Amino acid sequence: RIRIWYQLRPLTPATFRLTYPVSLFDVSGRDDRMLYPAISLKGSEDGNATVCQRPPDLTILTMYCEVTLTSVDWTDVYVYMQPRVGHHDVTVQFSSAHFVGETDRFNLTVLQTPTWTITPIQPTAHEHIVLIFTGSLYPLDIGLNTLPGEDSVKLIRDNEDCRDNSIPSYYGVWEVTDLQPIDDSNFTSGWREQRMLQAMVHIAADIPTTYNVCYKLRDVDNYSPAYRAGTNSERLHIGTVNPSGYTTSPYDALFQRVPTGEDIFFSFLGYGLNTDNMALTQAAPDPGNTFEKGGDHFKIVPWVAPRQERFKSSLEFAGTLCHGQESINSTYEIDNMNGTSVHTYAVQQFVYPGKFAVCYRRRGGRWITYPQPLEILPHKPVIYRVQGCVDMDKVTLQCQSNGSTPL
Repeated sequence: RIRIWYQLRPLTPATFRLTYPVSLFDVSGRDDRMLYPAISLKGSEDGNATVCQRPPDLTILTMYCEVTLTSVDWTDVYVYMQPRVGHHDVTVQFSSAHFVGETDRFNLTVLQTPTWTITPIQPTAHEHIVLIFTGSLYPLDIGLNTLPGEDSVKLIRDNEDCRDNSIPSYYGVWEVTDLQPIDDSNFTSGWREQRMLQAMVHIAADIPTTYNVCYKLRDVDNYSPAYRAGTNSERLHIGTVNPSGYTTSPYDALFQRVPTGEDIFFSFLGYGLNTDNMALTQAAPDPGNTFEKGGDHFKIVPWVAPRQERFKSSLEFAGTLCHGQESINSTYEIDNMNGTSVHTYAVQQFVYPGKFAVCYRRRGGRWITYPQPLEILPHKPVIYRVQGCVDMDKVTLQCQSNGSTPL
C-alpha cells in the first residue's frame, strides 16, 4: 500500500469527503476490504485509519473517504491505498456540505513489487542462499533491472519497515545492488539486459532470526516489502546453522590452527546429517536442478576476508565463499561422510600453509561457509636423530625457521 499526503485547511471545522474513481483499485465487482483505501490524521495506518466507503450501488464507480477536521489550521491528512499496477490519471474531488468542492488531478504510476522464492526452502545461518525475484514485464514493460547500481535488495529485522530508507540491511546481511540474471544468455556485449522477468540474489545470513525482504526498483525512491510467492508476507526465517560447527584433531583449541603434513580429523555435530553415499537426491544449485549421488558433502576452499563496504555484489559475501569453488590442492571434496545422523567426520591432509574456509553441504542443500577460518601452519621439525655420538658427548642443535612459526 502507498501513502498519499494532503495538507488541508478549512475555513470552519467540517467533515470533508475525498472521492476517488473505483477503477484505481482492484475491487471491481467485489467487497474486499483489504484492498480498500483508508484515511487517517496520523502518519500510520495501524489502528488509526478509517476504511473508505463504496456506495451500495456497485454501478456507481466512485469510492469516498471522509475525514473530520476540527481545527482551522493546516492539518495533515493521509490516504493509504493499494492501487492497480499500471499508469493512472487520477482525479480526486474534495467536497463538504458547507463548501464548494475542489478537484486535485495527478498522475500515478504503480510498479509491480517482485515476489520471491528461496533455495533451500528452510535456510540456516552461514548457508549460501539464493533468492529468485519474479517481476512483471507488463504493463509498461517494467521488468527487473540487473545492471549494477539499479534494482537493489536488503534484509532488515522483522519489526522494521522496508519503506524507511534510513534502516540499513541487518548486521551480517549486506545490501545487494548488483543482482544476477537467471540465464547467462541475458549477457550481451558485457552488459546485462535491463528488463528481465526474473533476477537472482546470493546471500548468507550470520544471525539466525526472522528478516523482512525489501526490494527497490530503479527510479523509485523507497524500498517496498517483497512478498514470498503465494503469500502476503515478506518474512524470511533463517534457522540455526546445521551442523553447528566443526572441530579438528590435532588442533589449537583457541585459534583452530593445525600443522601441515598431518592427517586432520574433521568432526561435525548436528541433526539429520546423511552418510549414505549411494543415495540419489535432487541437488539444490541454481535453477536447473540436477540429481546427485551421495550423502552430505565436505570440502576446503581458500579463505577470503569479508569486505566491509555496505554495498556490494551478492557473490562477495563471506558466507558464499564455498559456492562455486573447487576444493584446494591436496584436499578433495568428500561426498561419503562417515558417522551418524548427529555426528559426521572425515579426514583431510594439507601440503601448504594458509587460511582456509571449511565448507559443509547437507544432502540436497547448499554450501555452508563456517565463519571461523582454519589456519594451517608450516610443519615443525618434531623428530631428529644424532649419529656419531657417544655417552656424555655434548650435542648442539641448530634449527632454522621461515620466521612464521617458532620452533
